[in-house]
Amino acid sequence: RVPGVGWEGLLGQYVRAPERVLFPLADGVSYGEGALIEPAAVAWHTTRTAAVGPGQRVAILGAGAIGALVAAVCRLQHVAELLVSDVRAQRLDVARRLSGCATVDAAREDVAAAGRAVSGPDGFDAVVVASDHRGCLDEALALCRPRGTVVLLPMFGAPVRADLNPAVLGEIVVRGATVYTPGDFRAAADAVNRRTLDVRPLLDGEPRPLAQTQAAFEELASGPESIKILIDPAR
Repeated sequence: RVPGVGWEGLLGQYVRAPERVLFPLADGVSYGEGALIEPAAVAWHTTRTAAVGPGQRVAILGAGAIGALVAAVCRLQHVAELLVSDVRAQRLDVARRLSGCATVDAAREDVAAAGRAVSGPDGFDAVVVASDHRGCLDEALALCRPRGTVVLLPMFGAPVRADLNPAVLGEIVVRGATVYTPGDFRAAADAVNRRTLDVRPLLDGEPRPLAQTQAAFEELASGPESIKILIDPAR
């Protein structure tokens, strides 16, 4: 169970939570950083699902909050090559600041061709799909090495069509990843508290008061450059 699914959500001034799911923030770590522990836990779970480890080559399609955090956690796992693609330059800039990754502007470049320039001809050991754009699975399979792994994160709004022959011929494993385990959350909380995972590049502007929640959702839905908008229920 998570907030909003199984027990009450967090868009209120007060909320009851089981003591076992509460984690303290270290001195000097802001509430904004604390709010990003949850998506960081999703990223942590994703890298475990993809079996990311030292020396590997990883590509991430999509540089929203989750995609950028997956890149940052991959960097903590000492990957050798790390590539992130997106159609928004500002999001790619945030991903670079979080992880020092190579980036591809998918609005201007062929992602598969640019990716092979980073990974070499064999492709990436793991490809994480953090965007539901049309053709995402085709891109992922084109980037993945034989017997590599593709991990799917989004909840897709429509059926996805793809040429699955590369998966068959390359014996590629396609897996889904959702939410996280308590262990993933503990690991993410520890990394944020120690700032070995520095999430501050994702914090954009001052927190909004609770009364502006609906406007914030509408702003995100309209497709602006913002990655995350913070709501402070105490304001």
